[in-house]
Amino acid sequence: MLFKLKPIVFLLLFGKVFAHAQTQKLVLWHTDGHTSNIELYTKPHVTFEKDKILVTSLVLDMEYRAEDIVKFTYEGVKTGIDTRESSLDYTQENGQIVFNGVSDVNKIAVYKLNGTRVPVRLIQQGNRTILSLSSVPAGGYLLSVNNRTSKILVK
Repeated sequence: MLFKLKPIVFLLLFGKVFAHAQTQKLVLWHTDGHTSNIELYTKPHVTFEKDKILVTSLVLDMEYRAEDIVKFTYEGVKTGIDTRESSLDYTQENGQIVFNGVSDVNKIAVYKLNGTRVPVRLIQQGNRTILSLSSVPAGGYLLSVNNRTSKILVK
């Protein structure tokens, strides 16, 4: 027996299937290039603990090494957060971070993953600014330079 659906019913059914296929999810990007997807309906909660990233949800609890996660993004949801290039103009040399062309050292800051600012010493040498990490305990940190943020790992 054949069923003949009216166009409006067909669109409603097809629209529901299509909307379900476009799920909203949190995406964790790993250093090796693969991603982990967590659907937002499971209400994931992300916390940082020492050198680990913990994701708890209604369905599953996950634990990742912080050094293995490059970034977090969302898919299927409008966040209002603009995507920006994350790389900053610096190099790492002998336990130091060397910035080229950063004229205002007040715009360089290091933060713990919980948001607490870490006191650091900056040395100005011509057009280079050097940040020594020798006094910073091992762990993951956020490096803010000219209002751009990057994740660093001190070993």
